[in-house]
Order: sequence, then C-alpha cells, then structure tokens
Amino acid sequence: PLIDGTIRTGALQSAHLPLKRIGMACATTVVANSHAGLQTWGVPPRKGRVVANGFDRSRLATCSTASMSAEHSSADAPKPCTVVMVGRMAPEKNYRLVIAAARLLRGQHPYRFLFVGDGPTRPALMAEAADLLADGTVVFATAGLEAIPQMYQADVGVLMTDPAWAQEGCSNAIMEYMACGLPVICGEGGGNRELVEDGETGFVVPPTDATALAERIAYLCAHGAERRAMGTAGWRRIADVYSLERMVEGFVRVYEEATSA
Repeated sequence: PLIDGTIRTGALQSAHLPLKRIGMACATTVVANSHAGLQTWGVPPRKGRVVANGFDRSRLATCSTASMSAEHSSADAPKPCTVVMVGRMAPEKNYRLVIAAARLLRGQHPYRFLFVGDGPTRPALMAEAADLLADGTVVFATAGLEAIPQMYQADVGVLMTDPAWAQEGCSNAIMEYMACGLPVICGEGGGNRELVEDGETGFVVPPTDATALAERIAYLCAHGAERRAMGTAGWRRIADVYSLERMVEGFVRVYEEATSA
C-alpha cells in the first residue's frame, strides 16, 4: 500500500500541484490533518483519512496548571490585556490585519500586542507599526526554539491567515494557544473551525475584517471571567481530543487498515 501524507494545509499550493496530484492518485490512502484539507484537494471519502496534529503536553512542564490559573486569574488587575500572535512573518500570516486592529483599539482599554516570530516581512511590519512600537502597544519578539513561554505571557491568542496566500490545516499555533489556556481568535477558513469552537473556546472571524477582529479582542479583554472560561475549555479540548497519544493512535489505525486491506 501507498499512503500519501502530504496534505498539511487547508489550501492548494500551486507550486506543488502536479506532483501532489500524481502522488494522491497513486495512493491507496491519503491522510490529512484536517477535513478541510481533504475537501480542498477533492480526495474521495473511500481513500481519505484525517489524523489531526497532536500537542505534546510535556512542553508545558515549566508551566503548571496551578501557575496557569494564578497567572490568568490576575488578568483583571490594572495591566494591559496582552494579545499574542505567533507565526512566521511572511505574507501568508496576516500580521498586517492585527496591526490594523491594534490601531482601532488604540487609546481605549490598555492593550499590548505581542508578535512572536521571524521571517522576510518582519522589517516591513516593524516599519508599518513604528508608531505602535514607539508607544509600547506593539512588541516584536523572537521565539527561539520554543514559543510557549511567550504565549504564556498573553491573555488572548490570535492567528490570522491571509486567504490570498494560504489556509490553515490543523494549526499548531492555535493548539499551542489552547494548551496554554488562552481563548483563540482566528480567521474563518481551512481547518480552523475544526479546532476552535466558536463561542466556546474562542471566536472565528472573517479573515480580512480588522473591525471584527478588534471587536472580539475588545470583548475578551473586557470580560475576564468569560475569557478564562473559554481558555479553560480550550485547554481541556487539547487534552481530550488533540493529545499526542491520540495522533499516534490515529496513524497506527491508518497503517493497520492499509496493510490489512
């Protein structure tokens, strides 16, 4: 049997279309990390299987549940509401939209936008946000090998993807936010709704609407109890549905099915 596991996003990558089409046509089973990926590529139900990404909870070893609760329980104290976005600084990650939302919220409740990552668009993004950098509304940071400590400083996790460039499959950044106990705001599209339960673990907003994004950020920052409840629900969802163990079990089932056919 031939198992194709190359679908990792919720959109087609034009540069690789011919080779991927050939591989999927020859495969007995096609595995994606989201239903959106299978649908986008038009994989027949008889050969398509979904094995979502899994989060390794050992990464939280230095961030105990007790300290998590203490950190987030103090979020109503007079301090900026910190909104984090983690991801490669490239056209597909729509940091520009989050900068636009930061401008809309400027001068209201005190906010801090923490952008964590590196990449080709970082200099242009820093130039675009120069005034927000100057007054401390926006902070640019690099994650190094592990972004969890940066996420752990935040109250809300955001991931906006530009649909003109890409769609998420099963987003690792979203999973990491949820594992850190953060409510998530993400853009509609790809597999985001498979991860984020709108109104339960966060909010799904139109992917290019800065006003809608700003409104949801403002809502979560103004409603501490609901923010923390959503974060806790997301944390439980990762533990129950998106564990590393469940991912491994899913791949084992795929291999067993393929070899027994």
